[in-house]
Amino acid sequence: VFNSNGIRKNIEILTYDRTGQPDGGELHVSEIHLPQDYSVIKECTPDDFALIIVEEDLSDRIHFSIGNSYNMTNSEVGTIPLHVTGIPDKKPNGEPDEENDMLYTHFGSIYGNDNRSLLHYTVDTTGGQSGSPVYTITRERYNSTDYYTYTALAIHTAGPDGAGYNYGTLMTKYQLNFYRNNPYVN
Repeated sequence: VFNSNGIRKNIEILTYDRTGQPDGGELHVSEIHLPQDYSVIKECTPDDFALIIVEEDLSDRIHFSIGNSYNMTNSEVGTIPLHVTGIPDKKPNGEPDEENDMLYTHFGSIYGNDNRSLLHYTVDTTGGQSGSPVYTITRERYNSTDYYTYTALAIHTAGPDGAGYNYGTLMTKYQLNFYRNNPYVN
């Protein structure tokens, strides 16, 4: 929600079907909530996040639970599958793709958790996917029917060149309290 001109007022949010194709819908932003200590003067950092309130009812959409992984042990590294879904700004051959409007999901696993604010993972992403959820999918079966739970653990931030991993801002107690205690969230 922030660029070189400050906080953006006009944000376009498109909707997609389950295959990642645009379904022709658009969400309209009614409010943008930023943490009280957010400063537009500082450079964008992995700690930047916002809550965007839309006018539309989203009850028939896939919902993400907001979780955290700050108590994860090193023994779990490499065993927890993660996904990042977003719109890359490059074609598979590396050329810019300004016409792309399709969602892609990349997957990998947790790479390490030695930082209390960042989650490192092997999910291969491209530019343009920053801000996408980093999430797990849990399947439970009841009466021969599968039910899936999507839990966002982090917000995809970046991938340092040659590092062998990407990273995202963990959902810490600070972010969880910001989202859960916001009077506009139901």
